[in-house]
Amino acid sequence: MTSNVMGVAQEKFKNIFGSVLTNVAPASNYRGETQNNRAVLQKLTVSDGEQHTLVSAEAIRSRLREMLRDESGIKLNRSRVINPETTAKRQKKTQTDDSETEEERKDQLTVEFADLPNRNEYADDLLFGFLMIDKDRKADLQKRNGEKQGDSILRVNYAMSLDPFPSYNTYTMHQSPVASPNSAYQNAGKSALIEREVHVTAFQYPFGLNLNDLRHVRGWEKDKKDDEKYVTRHWEELSDEEKTEKKRWVALLLRTIGELDGVAGNHARTMYPFAPVSIVLRLTHRRAPEFDIYGFRPRRNGAPDESHRELIEALRNGEFPEPSEFYFGGRIVKDNDWLKSIFEQTREGSPAPEAKSVHVYATAREAIEGVVGDAGLDRTKSQPEGR
Repeated sequence: MTSNVMGVAQEKFKNIFGSVLTNVAPASNYRGETQNNRAVLQKLTVSDGEQHTLVSAEAIRSRLREMLRDESGIKLNRSRVINPETTAKRQKKTQTDDSETEEERKDQLTVEFADLPNRNEYADDLLFGFLMIDKDRKADLQKRNGEKQGDSILRVNYAMSLDPFPSYNTYTMHQSPVASPNSAYQNAGKSALIEREVHVTAFQYPFGLNLNDLRHVRGWEKDKKDDEKYVTRHWEELSDEEKTEKKRWVALLLRTIGELDGVAGNHARTMYPFAPVSIVLRLTHRRAPEFDIYGFRPRRNGAPDESHRELIEALRNGEFPEPSEFYFGGRIVKDNDWLKSIFEQTREGSPAPEAKSVHVYATAREAIEGVVGDAGLDRTKSQPEGR
């Protein structure tokens, strides 16, 4: 059953692109394979010829999903659990064989789905996408003409360190002590020196949201025979309540980016907040951001901040026909003289003619709320002052 919406006026959506800069902190958040007793950070050589440390997009997406789980009234389909089959096999083997390997003694994580994919019911199926690979469940979907794969509305790229990783030795070394022989936590017969690579840096990462993907919302419905069918329901056919809920999911995702924490890989224990200290956003009908999504630059010895210099100069020179599509929030507003002058004049109620409606905010949180309101995602909160 496919709905026909020809002749129905379609609601226009815009895309949201963002560039996020975190604060500076010591980071050992995303390690690669261990070399001997040294925990090695993952790195990438970029255009400046230097190696920069990385945090994966998957780690960012995973933490966003977990944080959304705490939001009121939102349902998520996927969760991480200890694999009960692996645990049962391990317990059974332990009863008959004491020669299990260290890998076999570990609890293995797996993904648990509450239901078959349903982008109309579950926020994470809509926002993060899904792929059904279980043959039996895929067969169930095929019988009902269901979706086996759904693209993610959210796009995220690697988080990359603002500063290059120093070429000289910066490892911290500490000793792993021996636990008491009677301790339940003993996992080694002797102590060991452990090296860990640590990088004191900020990270920057880009994201994008294609809100036009909301147009084709698929989900389970019951037909006249009270049988469940998987049908395509276009945006214009949804009730006002359903439309409001889908927009609320996107608004909650943006706000979660504004307070992101706990992003870490490989069981890192360090606290490294990924909440933006600076953010650049664009709300546009264009399908590409059309600015450097890794445009933040480190400040050197009191020199002027060069972050997103090309974009800001283009805005000053009128190279964008709609400068009001851009939102700047946080430290970048304070560190850039032009943005700071706009902020000070708008705060006093006298907008600067040269600003041409560029939106500037004191904090990244306020910039996000400005986009949430202007995109029509959630108007339940009062919008921050700004332009």
